Amino acid sequence: MGKAISVFRVDFNADIYITGSNSKLLSTDISTLLAGRTVNFHIQPFTFKEYSHLLAHLNLTEQDLFNAFIQFGGMPFIKYFDLEKDATLKYLMDVYNTVIVKDVLEYNNIRDVDLFNRILRFVIQNIGSTFSALSIVKFLKSEQRKVSVDTVMSYLRVLEEAFVIQKIVREDLIGKKVLKVDEKYYLSDHGFREALGYSNTQ
Repeated sequence: MGKAISVFRVDFNADIYITGSNSKLLSTDISTLLAGRTVNFHIQPFTFKEYSHLLAHLNLTEQDLFNAFIQFGGMPFIKYFDLEKDATLKYLMDVYNTVIVKDVLEYNNIRDVDLFNRILRFVIQNIGSTFSALSIVKFLKSEQRKVSVDTVMSYLRVLEEAFVIQKIVREDLIGKKVLKVDEKYYLSDHGFREALGYSNTQ
């Protein structure tokens, strides 16, 4: 793909935009081929203000819009479902499965799909809580699954690279505290959490 884009840049006087959900594919593979001639933009799901504009045609109160935003998140395409619960959750689940299967499992050649899904579910269940890779290892051990800290860290890293989760790093600046690996993770869009069966409103 990078070679084709390079040809387009020579033959046409135009800006070229490439979109995708996998940061590794875009910023590593293509940027390497285009060598310094790219600018990356990380597009986030809608904020509540943007979401309110998106669904203004429904004429809902601000409180009702906010409740829907908490439940379904800010993915732009949900506009077309007019907040119908089943259709919206099915769409979010389809997006989630596409990103996980294509951008993460296939792209990174992950063989132990069950283990990977267990780790991701642990992260989703503990959104906003501080935990370490070691705590995940201990949890999985209690579930009779053996896994190394390095494997857990690797899985978390590829999930970040595919924009499924985002890591919030510690802000301790005193001595050894900065070296601790207790971190918080959040889903890139909290609507996926609802689609997976966890209640955002609760």
